[in-house]
Amino acid sequence: MAKGDWVFWIFGAAGVAGLVMIIFGFDIRDDRWSTVATHIGIAFVAAAVVGSTIELYVRRQMQLKVDKMLEDVGKDVFRFTLGHLFPESIWNQVQTYLLRNPVIRRDMRIEYSLEQLLEPNGDFLRAQMCFDYTVSNLDTTTEQVYPIVSALDRCLDSRFHDQADFTKVEIDGNPLGNESLSKEPHDTEIICKTNVTLKAGQTKRVTICAQSVYPCTQVIPFSMTDPTENLEIVISKPPNIEVHVDPLHPREQRLREVPTASPVSRRSWRIVGGVLPGQGVNIRWFTCNRG
Repeated sequence: MAKGDWVFWIFGAAGVAGLVMIIFGFDIRDDRWSTVATHIGIAFVAAAVVGSTIELYVRRQMQLKVDKMLEDVGKDVFRFTLGHLFPESIWNQVQTYLLRNPVIRRDMRIEYSLEQLLEPNGDFLRAQMCFDYTVSNLDTTTEQVYPIVSALDRCLDSRFHDQADFTKVEIDGNPLGNESLSKEPHDTEIICKTNVTLKAGQTKRVTICAQSVYPCTQVIPFSMTDPTENLEIVISKPPNIEVHVDPLHPREQRLREVPTASPVSRRSWRIVGGVLPGQGVNIRWFTCNRG
């Protein structure tokens, strides 16, 4: 028996007692006691009726509030939990690119190897790049087709314009041939595209390597297109090239430089934890004079 049903049992008992007292009052020959018993019985019956009615009304109102609350939670759990919500224009982006996105990347490693060119005048660097990460389908019931899109800068100097290219694309260690890749050369960049099919709950490793030529002073913004957990940047360089990695997100405090055996020729940075779409780092380098 539900705990709240005891209330109706009490009101029911009061009503029965009232009816008994009313009936019993009619049988009492003393008019005074008969009137008292009858009035008490009527009071009991009235209390039972009114109490039951109020209890039913309160329960109905409570049920309506609970139903409304559950409806609100079902429609917007975050508004219910936080008590407020961002403007719809922002919230739609959060839902589309974060909450409703079942695919995340983990343990992304960005590695640059910079080599200074002797000509012309040592003003350019050749960069070997490799991007390595795992991509996971968090949906345990539905297959997902994950698009991989990577852009590679092309040097604006005509002497090096055609030296930009993707040298390797692998899925779980298996190289993809040109028939599986779509390369779109443009004036300032080359875009490489392919798709990865992820079964429900499946994880695959993606490796993309490329090379290009850059000026000795360069800034490369690198922002996440998908939610990413853990990010590492490793840069090998000539001694006369200074490199820095700065967070794109103004409040990012987790970006930390990791000590290396030879910081003059190799530096490393790391973000532990989640990096949201649109967040990331600026990779920049420039020539410095070393004595």
